[in-house]
Amino acid sequence: MPTKPQLLAALTVCCILLLHVVPSTSELRCRCRRTTSTPIPRRLIKKLEFMPAGGHCRQDEIIVTKRNGFVVCIDPDAGWLPELLRLSQRSRQNTTSSSTVTPTAAHTSKN
Repeated sequence: MPTKPQLLAALTVCCILLLHVVPSTSELRCRCRRTTSTPIPRRLIKKLEFMPAGGHCRQDEIIVTKRNGFVVCIDPDAGWLPELLRLSQRSRQNTTSSSTVTPTAAHTSKN
């Protein structure tokens, strides 16, 4: 039968392993709590991210970082979004400037 110090040591090792194996809770939930469908002028957009639905979130997330640092989540069904994505890809193909809006995929798995 294990002694109290052995049980305490085993419990400590288990806790340490869990902290290193399990990702932080911020990675296990949606980043967008609210979305907007209000158009954002392209000149104000610094970064455009697309995060497909997956284990972290049940819905696709489109996250815009504005040049002033504000982060806005866009409704994936917003009517103006396909045009913004099309223009962003065209802009990305025509220039290699670091100020270009760049779509990124943070996760590639789908449910």
